[in-house]
Amino acid sequence: MVEFLPRVDPYQRVSGRLATHVLELCRYMSIKEIAEHLGLDWKTVKEIHKRSLQQKYSNQELGCPRILVVDEISIRKRHRYLTIIADWESGRVLGIGKGRSAESL
Repeated sequence: MVEFLPRVDPYQRVSGRLATHVLELCRYMSIKEIAEHLGLDWKTVKEIHKRSLQQKYSNQELGCPRILVVDEISIRKRHRYLTIIADWESGRVLGIGKGRSAESL
């Protein structure tokens, strides 16, 4: 059973004020530096940042891009790649796939 608290999102381990403070620090510091500064686990800081980005960008209308850009980036040694699809005019990322095969595209 989860107790409802007005200043804490359900299933979250941090308050809204702490999350807001972490997000402000994300503008100037790395996740590792924030975790060390606040005495938090880096995974907690990363989860706060990730959740904020999902809320900000997940509901945007994609529209109908005229020109698509496809690029592959290496994420680690031993040839591990991500395929990125973006809108040329806005620069917004439309999709990311694992690998660089036709299936990932």
